[in-house]
Amino acid sequence: MFRINKLTMYSFDEKKYTYQFSSGLNYFKGKNSSGKTEFYKFLDFMFGSSEDIRKKPWYRDTLKKASMEIQVDNIIYILTRSYDPSQNYLSYADEEEREIIDQREYREKLNSIFAKDMELLKNIREFTEEELTFRTFTMFNFFGRKAARGDS
Repeated sequence: MFRINKLTMYSFDEKKYTYQFSSGLNYFKGKNSSGKTEFYKFLDFMFGSSEDIRKKPWYRDTLKKASMEIQVDNIIYILTRSYDPSQNYLSYADEEEREIIDQREYREKLNSIFAKDMELLKNIREFTEEELTFRTFTMFNFFGRKAARGDS
């Protein structure tokens, strides 16, 4: 089981904003150009995308860092990324932020959380000749389950 519990964004002037996700499906509705896609891209950033948010005008001089609480198989993790791409943290919810980790190590830790079968991931990487991550692995998992049920 996987779920996002909450996302907290911290500004440079020490203000914070927290979005509490609901159980089940969370649906974001809004007019064109209201920020839905940017919110999705920010969640992707929290999951390790290499997008440099310092180049986005709406984050520049405003967003210091963000923390996201996720739950995977009844274990709660805190993912923290900062405006500086070299300052990331990943910890269990009941422990303090540990040492700063770079983006590569952040992604590797996320991959170890989500890609439980590392041998299968290795086989898929060899077959595709691509350096796949947990995002792609999850898509393969999803398609595999769908095909196994006979859905089209």
